[in-house]
Amino acid sequence: RLPNQNEYDEMKGWIKEGMEAGAVGFSTGLIYEPGRYSSTDEIIELTKVISPYNGIYSSHMRNEGNNLLLSIEETIKIGQGADTSIEISHHKVSGKDNWGLSEKSTGMINDSRNMGINVHSDQYPYIAGQSALFAIHQNNAFNEGEGGLGTVSGDKVIIAHAPIMPEYEGKKLSDICDDFDLPEQQTAEKILSQDPHVLAIIESMCEEDLITILSNPHTMIGSDGVPASGANPHPRLYGCFPRVLGKYAREEKIISMETAIYKMTGLPAKKFNLNDRGTIEIGKAADLVVFNPDTVIDLATYENPRVYPEGIVHVIVNGTFVVNNSKHTGSRVGKIIKRSS
Repeated sequence: RLPNQNEYDEMKGWIKEGMEAGAVGFSTGLIYEPGRYSSTDEIIELTKVISPYNGIYSSHMRNEGNNLLLSIEETIKIGQGADTSIEISHHKVSGKDNWGLSEKSTGMINDSRNMGINVHSDQYPYIAGQSALFAIHQNNAFNEGEGGLGTVSGDKVIIAHAPIMPEYEGKKLSDICDDFDLPEQQTAEKILSQDPHVLAIIESMCEEDLITILSNPHTMIGSDGVPASGANPHPRLYGCFPRVLGKYAREEKIISMETAIYKMTGLPAKKFNLNDRGTIEIGKAADLVVFNPDTVIDLATYENPRVYPEGIVHVIVNGTFVVNNSKHTGSRVGKIIKRSS
């Protein structure tokens, strides 16, 4: 149901409190519980709260599979209706039947920007993502892809984190299906009945769509990494940014090294109104990464994800060495970054 007026007022109060505290905007996860039950009009009404603060509406969209284009349309409609900047989280095309839609999805972003709509997206440079097994199951990924992830087979799903059943970590769902002698949907249900907090790596994308999205000038780079993700986290947690620099810039020359750096520094800082970050200038925060452009590369894999990259020489955060000569110094000088006024 739609919220009543008291519920609207309460939610708006929470959003205003966050913005007053320095939040950069308002985000939704419409492919997940409970956001999936929100209507477009409800989200527009709530997003209006952030407009006076020059806030950003960021959406993990309702559908990244067969209704990807409708979801982009909805996301842009919400931003327009609330008069805010728009950010599409983890732009991807999920499900084999939908591969190739990236030409149209990036085209929609470009067309919207040509009309004066401030919309960008972000992306991680892998053809597999990570999500709760509950969300994969709830979106019918194993049952003709009726939900937001498209169709996915069990051999493309790896259990990453199962706190109650750690013996399943690192195993493909298809192998667990064999153990249980059950089809994929029922196997997922059995696992979730014992451990509802299971996380899984899900390979649902293709390299061609990844490259199309990465090549778009309005795509930023973001890891979407979850640090507390069990024994087998997604390798993006350790390798996202070096992978872009080494694989897609230096080796494959999909984008230039300069463009790659901008997509992970200056562009997101500008998008999120972080005026003292993102570029090397006098008076700005001294956040610097010194890397070797000839050797920088990710080393983390799905089988061995907790491996640091090669070629990162120094990392300086707020003027202090955190990595010096490729070794962590133990410094913990990070801090909360608030929206610039």
